[in-house]
Amino acid sequence: MSEKTTHTFLDLTEKPLLGNRLQLLQPKKGYRSAIEPIILAASCEAEKGQKILDVGCGVGTAALCLAVRLKKLKLSIVGIDCQDELIQIAQKNIKLNKLEDKISFLQGDIIKLLPEQLPRGEFHHVITNPPFYTNKEADPSPYKNKHVGHIETTATLKDWIYHCKKFLRSQGTLTVVYTANRFSELIAELVGHNLGAIEIIPLWPRKNVAAKRVLVRARKCRTLSTTLCPGLILHEDKGYTDIAQGILMEGKNL
Repeated sequence: MSEKTTHTFLDLTEKPLLGNRLQLLQPKKGYRSAIEPIILAASCEAEKGQKILDVGCGVGTAALCLAVRLKKLKLSIVGIDCQDELIQIAQKNIKLNKLEDKISFLQGDIIKLLPEQLPRGEFHHVITNPPFYTNKEADPSPYKNKHVGHIETTATLKDWIYHCKKFLRSQGTLTVVYTANRFSELIAELVGHNLGAIEIIPLWPRKNVAAKRVLVRARKCRTLSTTLCPGLILHEDKGYTDIAQGILMEGKNL
């Protein structure tokens, strides 16, 4: 199904996700959700009664997809983002999809403007899709919401990992979707912040094509191990691969 334009807040589009199981409002120009948050949600192995935090949630794509995928489980999902404009849209997405019993979104900066209602050390899972680029690597977008979402501004990758870890309880998991060309930097930060039992899942655009994205999961524990898992091939000649189709259109787990 194609997107349709709506004007209930500002220039937004309404996009169906997960085979029309979810409707996503997002800005018509600037910040636009890609497939990374959907894959991020599919990777979260949450169980009944657990708490999940989505750091840098944008309009709430990952949190919303997770809530829909695990709709039969009683969960508490919180998303936080520094951009008030996107949080307002995310809150509209909760109502649009009738997920008020599972999700809440908060505006705040994980480094300097942390909301009081966001506790440290209480989440079973933290999921995040940090900005891929440093200020030196990318030209700024004319749209502020896209610039802040894609380029490190107030927080570097080191800051991001450090503060994500603080939200986790013991044995909790941090799952990150990141750009492959900064993969070594990501692993170094995870190890440097004493996050262990690291699992690495390459995301290949096509067979025999170098991965552009990587999914990495680590645990707040002392297990010093690294596992290279079977990767995910996203596309083949006819479109998405069967596994990718199941994740993106049917809400299956990774």
